[in-house]
This record gives sequence, structure tokens and C-alpha cells, in this order.
Amino acid sequence: MGDDVVKNGAYKYDDGTKYIGDWNSRGLKHGAGLLVLPDGTRYGGAFQSGLFSGLGVIIFPDGAKYEGEFMQGWFHGHGVFWRADGMKFEGEFRGGRVWGLGM
Repeated sequence: MGDDVVKNGAYKYDDGTKYIGDWNSRGLKHGAGLLVLPDGTRYGGAFQSGLFSGLGVIIFPDGAKYEGEFMQGWFHGHGVFWRADGMKFEGEFRGGRVWGLGM
């Protein structure tokens, strides 16, 4: 209970953060959505109880990008990270960090 999508809508926070997407009954981001932070960072994908969780894409202001799996707000699972200079890492991530050897 409390972890089902109950509504869809947009909200702008006091700090300028914007969220458009699904919410659960506790008022947390839950389901599919788009989050835009004041610095220009953008995340589109799945949320669970307010945190990035599941498949998503995050694009940073400098042009760096991560596409893949998230868990509890971190890069976690299989993903691809592109640095702003074009360097690419594809492989496993654990708790926001590269795990093991990638391609």
C-alpha cells in the first residue's frame, strides 16, 4: 500500500527543480517521470518512492550522459556512461561507481 501510482502531474519545487510524471499516495515520485534540476541536469525514466530506480537516462550540464539501470538513486546494474569528451564506458555499475572491467 502506498507504492502504487495514484496520479500524474507536474510540480515545481522552491529551488527550481521540476518534475513531471507519476506519484504514489505518499506524494513521492513513483513510476515514470522526468526530473529537471536547477543546474540543467535531466533525468528521465523510472522512479520508486522518490528515487531513481529501474531504467533511466541522466544527462548532465556538461553533456556527460548515463543510460541504464538505477537503484535507490544510484547508477546500479548494467549501463553506458559517456563523458563530455566522448569517452564511453559500458559495463556494470554498483552504488554509482564502475564495477569491474567494462568495454
